Amino acid sequence: MEIEPAPAPKESGRKPKRLAIIARRFWPVSGPTELAIGRLAQAIDAAGHTVEIFTVCWQKTWPTNLHFGEVPVRRLPKSASSPWSSLRAIRPLSRHIVDFQPDGVLAFGADDETWTAARAFSDRIPLVVRMDGQSLEPDRSRTNTASRQAQVFEMASSILVDCRKTGDELERRNLSCGHKIQVVPELINASHPDQRTLAKQNAARNALSDAHPVLSIETDQPLVVCAAPLYRDTGVLDLVRAWPSVLHQFPKARLWILGDGPSGKTVWDEINELDLVYSVIMPGFFDDLSEVLLAADLYVHPLRHAGYDSRLGEALLSGICCLAGPESQHEGLIQHDRTGLIADSQQTDHIADTLIEALSQPELRQRLGTAGYHANKNRFESQKILSSFLKPFYTGAERSLSAVE
Repeated sequence: MEIEPAPAPKESGRKPKRLAIIARRFWPVSGPTELAIGRLAQAIDAAGHTVEIFTVCWQKTWPTNLHFGEVPVRRLPKSASSPWSSLRAIRPLSRHIVDFQPDGVLAFGADDETWTAARAFSDRIPLVVRMDGQSLEPDRSRTNTASRQAQVFEMASSILVDCRKTGDELERRNLSCGHKIQVVPELINASHPDQRTLAKQNAARNALSDAHPVLSIETDQPLVVCAAPLYRDTGVLDLVRAWPSVLHQFPKARLWILGDGPSGKTVWDEINELDLVYSVIMPGFFDDLSEVLLAADLYVHPLRHAGYDSRLGEALLSGICCLAGPESQHEGLIQHDRTGLIADSQQTDHIADTLIEALSQPELRQRLGTAGYHANKNRFESQKILSSFLKPFYTGAERSLSAVE
């Protein structure tokens, strides 16, 4: 599916910038971070700036230069050992960025490529580092990772984090960088709860069924969707273990677990162990959840950690009723029985009871889905988020001229 960029009207009062985006992985999209990079790059381009993505060529058959929409992408050759660890790999990175002549660098993560850019450019142009929950985990296959990350944060002009949880953990590890940290949510697709009619739900189900047999779903089958990242968090396993109780009440119910990640095989093994292969499917990662969310009756985000994930934000803005673990309250996204449902992600009985309650009451789902949308729509306003990403690249005088501030 093609990524739909968040709308980004051109800013007034700001001189257009040339920005280099550095990403260890980018395309083909393989996860939420890569999806966020694509949407942000397209939004920056749509706002009238010049942006180019610098990433790695993971396969020899991949082209080294391409366009993602209107955004140019340069792939650097992969070294024999790892993509960025050798001088042969990282020296071309600096050279290519110099050729681009950027006004600033936006790096996703704090790995070797960001360290290289920081050493080469941080004393001349702004270096902004974007960190999410996954990028906090160091690559233990590389030496000096922790010390290099500390150097990156010291040299960075600004550190943008996806949620308070990420910022708190980053500040705990690097106490001197706290004044640089700012919480900026990801750009996400925003729809509207008015789109959620029974006729449109049935049309979405028909479209998905036509797209692939594995996504076949009848109009009378309850459909629950989970797109939480399969990354070291056992909350999705808790959801799978709760599902047999849901089937006892709703034998025709279906659960779709969307996404990829290191925990994917563990989740699939649990599905097989519980003999759920006919009611639970794992169709992989979806760039765009809009059609799936429109087809579903309930979105579940059962993670145990307290961080924010853009998939939950996208679900909230679609107007679907959302069920999450109590950790989501730390970010203020959901209030139980007011803007969504909260279930103890470590108690499968509680998860099952809450799922059954939601599937049994269409009016409850409609009320909570609409309330969740209105409570969170300002948080994810695309122009405000884009402005927050761009602000570190402007001087104080330039910021004061901006009409969007």
